[in-house]
Parts: sequence; structure tokens; C-alpha cells
Amino acid sequence: MTHKVGEICPGCGVPFQETRPDQPGYLPPGVRESRPGEELICRSCYRLAHYGEFLPRENWSDEEYHQVLKEALSLADLALVIIDLLDFEGSWWPAIWDEIPAEMPVVFIGNKVDLLPKVAQPEEIRDWLAGQVKRTGRKIQKIILTSAKTGEGFEELEKIVAASGSTAVIGATNTGKSSLVHRLMAGTGSRRAPVVSAFPGTTLGVIPVQVRGENRTLLDTPGLIPPGRLSDYYCSQCASRFIPDKPITSLLYELKPGQSLLFGAVAALTLEEMAQGERAVLLCYAPGGVKIHRTNSRRIPEIFEHAGDWLVPPCRECSVPEYANWDRVSVEVPEGQDLAISGLGWISLRKTGARLKLELLPGTRFRTRPALIGPR
Repeated sequence: MTHKVGEICPGCGVPFQETRPDQPGYLPPGVRESRPGEELICRSCYRLAHYGEFLPRENWSDEEYHQVLKEALSLADLALVIIDLLDFEGSWWPAIWDEIPAEMPVVFIGNKVDLLPKVAQPEEIRDWLAGQVKRTGRKIQKIILTSAKTGEGFEELEKIVAASGSTAVIGATNTGKSSLVHRLMAGTGSRRAPVVSAFPGTTLGVIPVQVRGENRTLLDTPGLIPPGRLSDYYCSQCASRFIPDKPITSLLYELKPGQSLLFGAVAALTLEEMAQGERAVLLCYAPGGVKIHRTNSRRIPEIFEHAGDWLVPPCRECSVPEYANWDRVSVEVPEGQDLAISGLGWISLRKTGARLKLELLPGTRFRTRPALIGPR
């Protein structure tokens, strides 16, 4: 199925407009006429690409997102569903399957595989992803582990895309969708491509780009924002700063009952009770910029009150509610399972199960799950 490219900005997918300079899609009057034949991008995309200035779109609603997604799927023969392996909870939203036609072939992409700890085994990760997809009741054509940075998995992915006329690329913000599209179109000579950025919400409409082969089109879609991501409380600068860009490593902590781990000043975890032994061993997987601090649980309110700039994230520009208004819940975590926090990372228990008290920014999703990376 082919797609006719309209008058949209190839950087963000928004229709060009000449009346609102403060909004995406803006081109000054007369620019298109004075530069015939040039591949132009709107002012906000130009400033983002060249100066790192990010202009969030106003009034971007769930209804608008689903309408754009529906448009892309109506034009597609295949769907690529992309998740971020470092933040599965924050990039996975089972309701996405309700949007994809039941008869449409789906390839499931686990992106950023190069940033997983070196002990992670590819087959183990694929099996784990298959288990997560199975819970939706949806059958998929293939699971591929990819890295838009190193090219891992792209030889296989390119063959699948080449066999399809039009492919919709679907995923949450900052899963690496636009980077994946750039990698797939490498060598085509086309300049029509989405702007790659660490800021969430850069792509705002369907962006059709040509890939190798006649009538082969990728349809890049806006990033889904699943509800309950801790990272969505961050300002745009922090949102880009705390996206991992190098392999994460596990940090090991031993806790006694009453001891806590603080993840910046946005989350706290306290050991309440263990199944056995005197200490619990926790492996923490989080972006390297997140400051993890061990303390006594009684000191948490005082520390958060005077966190300043040493306990990050957040920064002063982030919209973070006062500590007294956070969510608080006790969670039983079996030995060898993960406690995953949407928009942050995960904690894995070793040697014993435990009851943990979680204190999180309001509405943040979390769950216990089978361990993504088993013991070595």
C-alpha cells in the first residue's frame, strides 16, 4: 500500500502553517516559494535539530494520538511495535493491541539491546518478551532485539520491512522509534525523515519516509505516552538527561529492615520485612544519572526537604508534588523477581523475598514481574 506525502513537516509530521510562530509546523510566509525544491522543516524542528531548543505541543490529547495512529494503521500492511528494554513498564501499554487490526501482521521490537548489562543473554530476553506478549492473547510474527545505535538486529528487520509495502512504526515516546526509522532508511539518499531527539513528543503526526525498494514506506507515528510514568513529572531537560545513552550496570545494596534506598528525590523504597535472613540483597537497575542514596527510613522526610541539587532527579524546573502527597504502598516481592517502576527502572531481589514499602510520585505505575535478567 502506497502513501502520498502531503504538505507536512518531515521532522515532526505536523502540517505546515504560517500563522502561529510559537507552534510546530510554522514556516515564515514566502519561505516555500523562495526555496523551491528544497526539503524544508518547520521552525521548531530546525531549532531542536540545530540548537537543542524544544517546543512542546499544546493540547496534545489521547484522542488526537489515537486518531493519528488509526490513520497510520489504515495505510499499513505491517506494524512494528517498539518497546524500550531498559524501561519496559514505561514503554509498554497492552491497550495498544486494541488499536492494531487483528489480521495485521506484527513484529515486536525490543530496542536499545546494546544498553542492557553485558550479562543479559539475547535468547533469555526474547523468551521474556514472548511471555509478556502472550499475556495480551495476541499472536506476533517475530520478536527482534535491535540497537539503532550499533545496527544489531537490523539485517533481519530490513528483510521483513522490504517484504511489506507500508509499515507503521508504533511505540512510546523515547523508545528510539525515530532513530530506528533513520537506520532503516540509511543509504536511500532521502532527506525526508523525523527529527531524532531525546525530548519526548518530538513526532506529532504521521511521517511517511521511503526505504529501499520501490513503493516501500515507513510510517513513523507520534510516541504513545502510557499513563503512570514517573519520568513524565520531569521537565523537558531532565526528561532528556535521564534517558540512558550507555549500558546500565546493576548496583548492589544490602538492606536491613528499616533501611531505605532513595532514587533521586522521586522515589523511595524501604525494607519492611524479609522472608529469611538478616539482610536483603537488592540489585538496582536505573539510568546512571539517577542518584541512589541509602539511609534510615526515619530520615526520608528531612532528606527530601533539603535535597537541593545533590539528590537528582528532579531539578527545580520539574513539577514534583510535595513528599506528603506521594503514593505509599507495601509490596510483597518474591525472591528472584523484579519490582519494576514505570519511567525509572527495576529492582531485583536475591537470596530472599521481602515486603517493601514503596513511596512514589502520585499515580506512578509499578508491578512485580519475572526477572528480566536471571542470576548468574
